[in-house]
Amino acid sequence: MRPGLSAFCVFLLGGCSVFLSDNWTFDQRFRGDILKAPYGWSFEFREDRMPVKGVTTEEEILNVYPKGPNLRFTYLVPFKKRIHDRVFLVDRIIGFTYDRYKERGEFRSYVNMESILYYVFLYKGVVQHFTIRHRIDGRQSGQKWVVGRFDTGDLQLGSVQMWPGGRQDYVRYMRQRWESDVRRINSFILIIEQRRSLFVSLLEEKFGPLSQEEIEAVNDIVDAPSQELFRLVSAPNAQKSDVMTAIKRDRVPYY
Repeated sequence: MRPGLSAFCVFLLGGCSVFLSDNWTFDQRFRGDILKAPYGWSFEFREDRMPVKGVTTEEEILNVYPKGPNLRFTYLVPFKKRIHDRVFLVDRIIGFTYDRYKERGEFRSYVNMESILYYVFLYKGVVQHFTIRHRIDGRQSGQKWVVGRFDTGDLQLGSVQMWPGGRQDYVRYMRQRWESDVRRINSFILIIEQRRSLFVSLLEEKFGPLSQEEIEAVNDIVDAPSQELFRLVSAPNAQKSDVMTAIKRDRVPYY
């Protein structure tokens, strides 16, 4: 094997291994983000520990609520958000939910008597703004809900949004996740193609030109040629028949 090709092989194998084992399965920049909390998740609202805008940190909020949030969106590119007349930068949103139910009827149905949706907007780890949507059962007054005393008044009573501009913020978050996944998929495909091309080059250097059928066998390998296949080809006493048999074991099954 030529020294230059051998060095390139080691570099590509190492880089591909790191990519496949650590990065391909999940974009680490979104580690810890929460799209949906487990069923029944709730927190105990602390009226006496409200954050101070521009002062309170995310860490301090999590100290107040050690159970953690039930929603966390991280934005790779900060954006400007407006709530009423206040404009601020956001690179993370965390949310907490409280629901109080009352059991009624012989069939044990449950009625939501109170709901608190508490969302905090952060930039560089510091609170920029927060909203509270507080609703209390209003059937005694002929309404479905009435506004609770903790409500910050950012949403109309009948609004279905969790916070002002919540739909747009959700779409913005999911779009960046999708774009990140597309970029990573394209990088993954490129690495697989490079690895297959390198493997064919090694085979032809070791055993001479491959037939079209043999090249197609390499292209049919699941994902990409494994390190075991590379080691098998690089062995001083490697036999082409042994390599092709091993390749067939790694081929994509057809049904």
